[in-house]
Amino acid sequence: MSSNPKATFSSVHNLEDAPFLKALESAGKLDITVRSLSPGGITRLEAQGCRCDDWSLIKVAEGFDPARVHKVCFRGENILGRLQGEITIGNTIEPSSLERITIENCWIGDGAVIRDTGLLSNMHIGAGVAIIGCGRMTHTPNECFGIGTVVDLVETGERFIRWFPEMTVEDADRLARMPQRQTERVDALQWIDQYANRAASAFGVIEDNAQILETPRLENAFIGVSSRILSAQRLSDCVILSDSERPVVVEDGSIVKRSLLQWNSCVTSQSLVEMSLLCEASVAERHAKISQSVIGLNTSIGEGEVTSSLLGPFVGMHHQSLLISVFWPEGKGNVGSGCQCGSNHTSREPDQEFWPGEGMFLGLGVNVKFPGCFTQAPYTIIATGITLPPQRVEFPFSLILQPVEQPKDFSEDLNEIIPAWVLSDNLFVLARNERKFIARDRAKSGKFEHRVIRRETVELMKTARKRLQETSDRDYYTENEIPGLGRNLLAEYSRGPAVEAYTFHISLYALEGFFERCERLGEVPDGILTSPSDDTEWEHQRLILQEEELGSNPRALIESYTDSLHQMALRVEESKSRDDTRGKRIIPDYTDHHVPADSNPLVLQFRNELTAIETAATRLLEKA
Repeated sequence: MSSNPKATFSSVHNLEDAPFLKALESAGKLDITVRSLSPGGITRLEAQGCRCDDWSLIKVAEGFDPARVHKVCFRGENILGRLQGEITIGNTIEPSSLERITIENCWIGDGAVIRDTGLLSNMHIGAGVAIIGCGRMTHTPNECFGIGTVVDLVETGERFIRWFPEMTVEDADRLARMPQRQTERVDALQWIDQYANRAASAFGVIEDNAQILETPRLENAFIGVSSRILSAQRLSDCVILSDSERPVVVEDGSIVKRSLLQWNSCVTSQSLVEMSLLCEASVAERHAKISQSVIGLNTSIGEGEVTSSLLGPFVGMHHQSLLISVFWPEGKGNVGSGCQCGSNHTSREPDQEFWPGEGMFLGLGVNVKFPGCFTQAPYTIIATGITLPPQRVEFPFSLILQPVEQPKDFSEDLNEIIPAWVLSDNLFVLARNERKFIARDRAKSGKFEHRVIRRETVELMKTARKRLQETSDRDYYTENEIPGLGRNLLAEYSRGPAVEAYTFHISLYALEGFFERCERLGEVPDGILTSPSDDTEWEHQRLILQEEELGSNPRALIESYTDSLHQMALRVEESKSRDDTRGKRIIPDYTDHHVPADSNPLVLQFRNELTAIETAATRLLEKA
């Protein structure tokens, strides 16, 4: 076993530092002074309908009030905290009490409200916890809350991970990519075994201020601080990581089995989560079915089914659709209604995968045939009703659609690809996505890059542009002429505009780096364009300024930057105004109910940002 698990898992350095294990250890420590019940206390409890075969096994905290205990059956050794004060449950205030329950080998913290519940067995219950109208809450000694559960990211099990409470998408991604027999992978799985062994517990845990209402079944569960389990059907072999600022909610008939739910996540409206990991601020709603999967930060799954998949941050899946064996750690994409993305699309064994790549948009009714890889084609859009044959595509910001016209001498199963179409014709969606990622990011424990145009995507654009520039003099191109086109046709009339769009955004990225570098320094230093820098991103941008031959005059570069931003602002507004034009032509009262492009909040925000940049540019030009 490797002595340095940090080399594999970024979220936990070693077992001694694991927050979950520390919380579990804390839950097993009795931090109050207890005493035996007095004869008068026993008499009072029996008069209030309580029963116990051996009252000597019941210990209570100083300040325990027997008047608040009614019709409780005690079995085994139990410790009861002070039943004082009150807590708020919904819109009501409830005094601390124990009523109409059976309690077996439990610790119950101060100020708890527990009533009308069938059985509490082998549970440690924190202060201020509410348990009302529930069924059986039990823990089997030495169970480890599902830690170490195998998650098959391909249905036949060739690519799998095992989860532990602090696991991130990055951890899962790295573990899933390791070759099966690689020493580092073997060590990582052994480390998870050690984690599970350390988590094996004699008791289940419900931490402080959690509320569990009208839930029939809870087994082998760790329920974190301030969790809200409201009318759920079942929670078993699971870890709920929660705190007062980021409470987890499981409600409305939902089921969670052998799964991990991290802070601020929500499972609602009869959803099923089984053998899965829901990362911070993720959501399963409206009958969603999630099985054998990892769901990333801020990702929302509604109505559809996700099986044997790894989804990264900000994936939106809000309608009836299907993802099976989808490996998508980059996330930031969207799945349209009716999309069918499943590994068992033929009678062959379901041992294939689909890798969408960052920001992919799978349109309405898209059918994906496996295998497929679009990791080198981020922010590509697959148009409505397209069937994607097995392929690898390497042109970022593309649109794939049915051919506008079917050329002769080409297979009819080929779609058409328009490289860089999102950059040239749909900039509004990119601008909206960047701002949406920032505005809707509710995750605190994990961070990711919100920018769309950055070093990684620029390098992909440079590679794609080079391939487009190396070929010409055909009406249509296929993978045979231009590697990376996949099972698609490229028309000559699309090639030139794609080169222009890639070039514009590569240059804009470098100009933006120059401007921001100068703005941080408050001036335009001598030699800024010729002196190497330790800032890796600026050095990347500085070299692009030279490669693209954008000039060496700082004043001219700043002016080129603001001019480019004006062009970009115009394209953003134009891409939105096309919707207005089409809408007004088709819908009679469209203008009465839709904000025009020139008044759109995002367009206005973009203009305001441009004004601020122009003001800053003027100050720099005065010093240049």
